[in-house]
Amino acid sequence: MAGTSSNLVSDLESQIKKLQGKLETEREKQITRAQKTLDKLKAQADKAKTQQSAAAARVKELSEKARSSSSKTVKTQLERARAAKQKAQDAARQAQAQLKEARSEMKVMQTARKAADDVAKAISKAEKDLTAKAKKAISRVTGK
Repeated sequence: MAGTSSNLVSDLESQIKKLQGKLETEREKQITRAQKTLDKLKAQADKAKTQQSAAAARVKELSEKARSSSSKTVKTQLERARAAKQKAQDAARQAQAQLKEARSEMKVMQTARKAADDVAKAISKAEKDLTAKAKKAISRVTGK
């Protein structure tokens, strides 16, 4: 009887530790994926800002050129540059929105991780309590 109870407790402890390990591994994978996504979105936002700045500089340059020259070519280039500037601004806004959303998702994941840590602590405490009760019951049964 005592050996069976001891084996059961050992089996339960082993299963709990395996589940805790799997949970921690999965949490780390999710956080790593989220961080990579966050880094990628930040790079996109930075690239969009750079393109926006370059487009704005080109518009300024062509605007000055257009003032001094009334050629149709310069005016066409100016319109194209303005369109490119608008497109870059839109891309920058979109990248910033995606970055903000990814940061929000990261916060949710961190909150979920904290909750999972709390559950893991509760499981660990329950495991210790169960082990203590099992040992107590074994000692009562065996008389030791």
